[in-house]
Amino acid sequence: MSEISGKWDDFWDKDWQEFFIQEQISGDSIDVKRIYLKMAGDIVAGVLLSQIVFWCLPTKEWRSKLRVYRDGCLWVAKSRTGWEEEDGIPITPRQVDRALKILRDAGLVETVIHRFRGAPTIHIRLTKKFLEEWHRMHKERVEKLGISPIR
Repeated sequence: MSEISGKWDDFWDKDWQEFFIQEQISGDSIDVKRIYLKMAGDIVAGVLLSQIVFWCLPTKEWRSKLRVYRDGCLWVAKSRTGWEEEDGIPITPRQVDRALKILRDAGLVETVIHRFRGAPTIHIRLTKKFLEEWHRMHKERVEKLGISPIR
């Protein structure tokens, strides 16, 4: 094997260059943090957990994205098909059921069924155990990397 030198575009034809440029500027992606994959112990459940966290995060203006307030809590309200229809995640209703079971069994989320927009809909919220597990895993990562946590 030899070391290469030269400009990036010397090695790729125009079709490849166009592909790489489009991929770099594309907003068509889903942010999945490794910590959520590890917490869930399953790739599909980790992706779903990552999306649940996304919906729980505030907007840039620090406003809630969540609009359902029940029993003293804010909830993510999504149908079994809503993850694909609304969020663009290619996940089947059966995969949603399985992933939510994994997350519930791990104590990371709580789910209930309530009516939303006239139909029975799964309502999901993160639990205190989720937060405790996140803090534990985050602390381990910070210590392993030898960096100072933000406080």
